[in-house]
Amino acid sequence: MIDIHCHFLPGVDDGPADIEDSLLMLRQAAQQGCEVMVATPHQRREWSWPGRENLDRLIRELQEA
Repeated sequence: MIDIHCHFLPGVDDGPADIEDSLLMLRQAAQQGCEVMVATPHQRREWSWPGRENLDRLIRELQEA
């Protein structure tokens, strides 16, 4: 399965609060057969946008973890 709409980046919009919760979420998805997940953070005015550099950093941290 491929999830093309997922909020798993820690501390971004309505996703998990921290990297531990992100990893838990990703592990649970993998256990249920998800092989690919696409990070799709919201861009809403009421949420501060972390910027491309920070998103790239978060993705790298998750991949390393």
